[in-house]
Amino acid sequence: APVSGSTARPVSFVAEPRLGPLLLLYACVELGWTVLPLHPRASDEERRRITTTLRPALHVDERELARFESWITEAPLDLDGDVPAHLEEPDPEVDLAWLLTSGSTGTPRAVRLSRRAFLASADASAQHLGWREDDRWLLALPFAHVGGLSVLTRCLIARRTVVLGSPRIDGATLARQGVTLLSLVPTQLARWLEDPSATLPPTVRAVLVGGASAAPELIERARRRRVPALRTYGLTEACSQVATEPPGAPVTSRRDGYVGDVLPPWDVRIDGAGRIHLRGEPACSGYVDAPLSPGEWLATSDLGELVGNHLYVFGRCDNVLVSGGENVAPEGVEAQLLAHGGVSEACVVGVPDEVWGQRVVALLVLRDGTTLEEIDAWTRAHLGGHRRPRALRSVGALPLLPSGKIDRRAAATLAATLVEPAAPAR
Repeated sequence: APVSGSTARPVSFVAEPRLGPLLLLYACVELGWTVLPLHPRASDEERRRITTTLRPALHVDERELARFESWITEAPLDLDGDVPAHLEEPDPEVDLAWLLTSGSTGTPRAVRLSRRAFLASADASAQHLGWREDDRWLLALPFAHVGGLSVLTRCLIARRTVVLGSPRIDGATLARQGVTLLSLVPTQLARWLEDPSATLPPTVRAVLVGGASAAPELIERARRRRVPALRTYGLTEACSQVATEPPGAPVTSRRDGYVGDVLPPWDVRIDGAGRIHLRGEPACSGYVDAPLSPGEWLATSDLGELVGNHLYVFGRCDNVLVSGGENVAPEGVEAQLLAHGGVSEACVVGVPDEVWGQRVVALLVLRDGTTLEEIDAWTRAHLGGHRRPRALRSVGALPLLPSGKIDRRAAATLAATLVEPAAPAR
């Protein structure tokens, strides 16, 4: 199968945050080839299933990447001699990447993202945050996902430095590397804030927090620690950001659910059911098995509201629980639980129940000294009727997907083992 052109199949490789995979990615981008980055934490079986389904033209395995990396780092740099002035500019409509959706609630699908989409997304980010000559962006997200890959493409387009990092944030490393920008998911930020001695160097000017809903309390706690955290909303199909909080905006200036102001390339509308629809140049070309027509509205799985240019996200259509005939958006309940200072992490799921249909259950990571009885009293005071969890369970850690998002399927399975079956209705 060809590796370039409108009928191209992608080049697949395991997207480790190392020099070899990054140079392979950049080489493919320059050549106009499509990439299919595979998550490092995917099992061999998952990788086989992906490559069997998507049929890449070429797979570069870890041994070849290591050999390539060794050759690159050991090769002498020769700046003399003739080189081509430039490569032929690839067609902007050609796919730059096929990316798998995170699969937080369902089976992952391969999203087709064109070069034009990445260029438009990078331009929107540049308009919002601007670029400084000394900017250095930490890669702390997997670049098999759009959040991490967008860090690489933005820096490539702007000719800025990428600093290879890890999911665990280390202030000393950030200071040593002169990092100015970070992109994180809320779980990373929350766990970093658990260390009372953790600090960010003054070089850091923005921390984008997205990939999942960030509670206002988390952002406020971060800013009290001098972390310039900005809420952002995006998705794979949108080639990353759709809305981002303006730098310097006070946390309390918007009500719960606020994820930022809509960025310039996007048109956003909310349908009668509250579902968010998007249209704009950074939008995907569709899925590998289901293309989108140019200019077609993209229906997300997110529920929200648009007030002026301010976007609010209240949860996902496919996360909604039905308990006692009432709809419950888990994200709203989680936000209320996280407002209690003793709750570090929260996940709300539904467990099958003969009486309620689904019983609302909260899995909680509690801070030292906090009890479930205390949280139960809090929920009775702050959550009405059907939204109040009928069971609270303390866990050491929430199950996570490779992207860092909560694995809601695994959480629901765990909750079912921790909650006694309800007595049958009589």
